[in-house]
Amino acid sequence: MEPVVSMKNVSKRYDRFALEQVSLMIPRGYLTGIIGPNGSGKTTLIRLMLDLIHPDEGEITLFGKHLAGNERVIKSRIGFLFAQTDFYGDQTVNSMKKMIAPFYDSWNEATFHGYLDRFGLHPETKMKKLSQGMTMKFSLALALSHDAELLLLDEPTAGLDPVFRRELMDIFSEILQDETKTIVMATHNTRELDERADFVIYVDRGEMIFNRPKDELFQQYAVIKGPRALLDDDRKGTLIGMRQTEIGFHGLTDQVSQWEALGSDHPLVVEKPTLEDILYYFQMEKRS
Repeated sequence: MEPVVSMKNVSKRYDRFALEQVSLMIPRGYLTGIIGPNGSGKTTLIRLMLDLIHPDEGEITLFGKHLAGNERVIKSRIGFLFAQTDFYGDQTVNSMKKMIAPFYDSWNEATFHGYLDRFGLHPETKMKKLSQGMTMKFSLALALSHDAELLLLDEPTAGLDPVFRRELMDIFSEILQDETKTIVMATHNTRELDERADFVIYVDRGEMIFNRPKDELFQQYAVIKGPRALLDDDRKGTLIGMRQTEIGFHGLTDQVSQWEALGSDHPLVVEKPTLEDILYYFQMEKRS
């Protein structure tokens, strides 16, 4: 099946930052999370996919087509959500919607008002009266109301309370039950992806470190904790981002069986990692 998003050797350069030679494919029907530290290139990737910025090199296709010559058709199939979105403050929720809805041939008014009810948004509330979280809910209602096949989300849970963050991820799960829908979510809050993401793209300083199924990552890596007495040069070499304290060490490894072979006679902890663990230890490795 044709990937929903394809990038081939894409580069985008600024004075103090460069995204270099990124190639990736995002499959249909899944949630793909884009993770990385602040300034790593997550938002740049999303903006490239939306054609808000243009690559200096490389090729980008969506739904198997280039945006040039197909912009209206392709963008009508995309919903997007940014952490920072500017709306006209004196406009009401409903009047703001009236400005945006005509851009989408498949706009569904009933769906939009259904989300307003679900999110507790009154149509006559002025935009400047909405909190950051409520503004995000309005943006999400817009993104979900024109039957978008691809949702591109940049920090979609920023400013939202923990209860709604969980509800939001439930909504994404509902959307993905229709296997024709695809979600790409750039976030620094990796906990939201631990359970829900299917694929993970990790970028750091403009370089794509990996693009992998999440379950493969959790099977390949483990967090190792133990006393310093267990460390020799060979074992140190198996650890990513290893850190030592006065009494012990901890690190990430992709050679789990070698550590497990030490057996239960040693005071050793082998833990399944979270995405935050993987991100942390990869960062520590780069800094060492």
